[in-house]
Amino acid sequence: MEVATQNINVSLPVTDMKFFKELVKKMGWRIEQEKKLKAGNPVTMAAIKEARTQDAAGIIDTSSYDAFVNSILK
Repeated sequence: MEVATQNINVSLPVTDMKFFKELVKKMGWRIEQEKKLKAGNPVTMAAIKEARTQDAAGIIDTSSYDAFVNSILK
C-alpha cells in the first residue's frame, strides 16, 4: 500500500525535542535533518565544473609569444 507523504519543516524548542522524537517513533514517522554547508554560498558541482572549463578556455599558448619576445630582445 502506497501512502502519500508531505515534507514539512518544524522549529521546536530544544526542550521539546525529546517529546517530539517519542511522538515520531510512536507514529511511525521519520526525522531527517537538513545538511548544512560549512561556510560560504551554496555552490553546485555543475557551477564548479563550468568555472574550470571557462578558466581552461582562457589559457593561451605562450610559447610562440615567448619566442617572439626573445627574438626582439636579442
